[in-house]
Amino acid sequence: MTPLENTLGFGELVAWRLDLNEYRETWDSGEGSYRFGGRWSVSGVRAVYCSIDSATAILEVAVHKGFAVLDIKPFVLTANAIDKPGDVFIVNPDDGPKPNWLRPSYLSQGQQRFGNDLLEGTSSSRSPAPSRPTAGT
Repeated sequence: MTPLENTLGFGELVAWRLDLNEYRETWDSGEGSYRFGGRWSVSGVRAVYCSIDSATAILEVAVHKGFAVLDIKPFVLTANAIDKPGDVFIVNPDDGPKPNWLRPSYLSQGQQRFGNDLLEGTSSSRSPAPSRPTAGT
């Protein structure tokens, strides 16, 4: 896996999320993935999904919930500075058993279990960064 810090080549790394306003205080709890699962985790696992820039964070929500919801409901955009950017890494297509997992697709239990294995091998300060905005996730 590729260290994210070396890929970006510049200082501070910021993780971005767009959440409904009602979740602004608990954005980092992983409650959504715990209750419903996600692209890279099964339900019962706390994972916080973030983007590397604010535009992608907004697009992720629009793709999953529909663009119209952005005009209807109040959202909050959260920026979180990563204290140890060298501890964040990128999952490349060749790092997993199915390179297509990094392309638009529907949820796969195998993909979720692979993500769980990545998360189990990390501490809270070391996080995989495999996600891309897709209509099928």
